[in-house]
Amino acid sequence: MDKIVKKKIYDTLASVRSPYMYHLAVQLIRDFNKKQICGNVDLLRLYQRGVVPEEVKHFNKVLNIKKALYDYEYFNVCFLNNMVALCVRAVCEGYIPRIEIINSNGENVWEMLFQQPFSDVKTTGLKEVVVKQRDYLEVFPSFEEVYSRDRILYWGNAYRLFINFNDDVQQYIDDEIKTVIDDWKVLGVLCRGTDYIKTRPKGHPVQPDIQMFISKTKEFFEKGGYHKIYLATEDSRYDKAFREYFGEILLINKRQYYDNYYLSQNISLIKDVHFERDNDEYLKGLEYLSSLQILSHCQGLVAGNCSGTQAAVFWNNGAYEDQYVFDLGLYD
Repeated sequence: MDKIVKKKIYDTLASVRSPYMYHLAVQLIRDFNKKQICGNVDLLRLYQRGVVPEEVKHFNKVLNIKKALYDYEYFNVCFLNNMVALCVRAVCEGYIPRIEIINSNGENVWEMLFQQPFSDVKTTGLKEVVVKQRDYLEVFPSFEEVYSRDRILYWGNAYRLFINFNDDVQQYIDDEIKTVIDDWKVLGVLCRGTDYIKTRPKGHPVQPDIQMFISKTKEFFEKGGYHKIYLATEDSRYDKAFREYFGEILLINKRQYYDNYYLSQNISLIKDVHFERDNDEYLKGLEYLSSLQILSHCQGLVAGNCSGTQAAVFWNNGAYEDQYVFDLGLYD
């Protein structure tokens, strides 16, 4: 049985196709041999929210993460997954991770929304990370991860280990969840539009059209006994279509839609959309994050495959009663 469990651990993590995940698989197998982790095939019980693995408490150096795959100006899921993977690497190498990704305004992008991982663990010494460009290949989960329960549990537990909101963000999210979801049984829906539809980015998942979304949402809403639908989208055209079809059962929350700004300007990516308001970069990140958190607290999910769907599924950590993510192939 031990051999079966160890093979399961190795196959699940190595299949992510990241050298960091390979190191983690080796570490987990080593810990399993020492009986320091349980042989749960669902993986990584040590990654429970609020529980710092005992080994981490004895680390005496900090790995200061100052480089990333891209230049990040504010929160997005690419940034989040990039940081979580680098944190996994740090812990596997025996360091407490500290994220120091600074944007063009001199702000720490991580600390705009999150606490530092293991912020309550005392450390001595400091080591700055030195990462060659080739080490950044495939450092975050592929789009296929959302179709595998084992990988959802792995990434979901990694999210819970490394990602903790700062106090202001936690309060904002708690208020949003209470206000929007309340005590309803809610089917979450994520529709990705704007640049996904206009530019059809190569290697990214093909998105369903509006009628496909509405049809699948209606199917799951009726068979699952849901009370309300929460729609997460950056594109007001989806909101309009859903509102016309579903009416008052559609829930709303505070948001800025991107499509009018995106389509009226000569830009190719929604990251280049800027709203005329104070603290726009922070607010865009906060609104996006809270929308994903609301989705992750719904009882069911219907979604196109994209990075936002990844985050909602990982945060939900396999708890959805119903989960349907369209699989229509990739743009070529």
